[in-house]
Amino acid sequence: MTSPTESQPLSDDLKREFCMIVLIGCDRETASKYLGCTLGQLQGALRQDPQFAKQLARAEATPEFIHMRNLHNAAKDEKHWRVSVWWLERCAPERYARRNPDSISAAQLRQIIKQLANAIAGEVASRDDRQRLLARLANIARDVESDEPVLSSDSAHESPTS
Repeated sequence: MTSPTESQPLSDDLKREFCMIVLIGCDRETASKYLGCTLGQLQGALRQDPQFAKQLARAEATPEFIHMRNLHNAAKDEKHWRVSVWWLERCAPERYARRNPDSISAAQLRQIIKQLANAIAGEVASRDDRQRLLARLANIARDVESDEPVLSSDSAHESPTS
């Protein structure tokens, strides 16, 4: 096997080998390093060869499918109940994952934001100030809903008027 240069397209043999490496659970970066090609070459090959793109997508999904099937089969036996716990904790963490006793859930945070909004509405006399604060709380609540970080490192240093 010879490594392609940056401008060379991936050969059919390299594409096949790429899919085999990903099929066992490696990611694209690892497969690229192993085969001596760049992620840029991979992207070019995926754009030029829709069949390869389809094969790679299936290869990437296969390890997860195999492991999920193994978990599903193990969970059929009640003595392997921990498999079900593991699956629930990872697929529905908001409801089933263990939490630090001092942490709050997204639903609890949304309730706190709602209570803050009601307090602001009742206490801030200036209509403009009240609207600005409520708009900022609404943005925070939207971030919580979308599972985006509520406070980015950039916004932590913004002035209150920005």
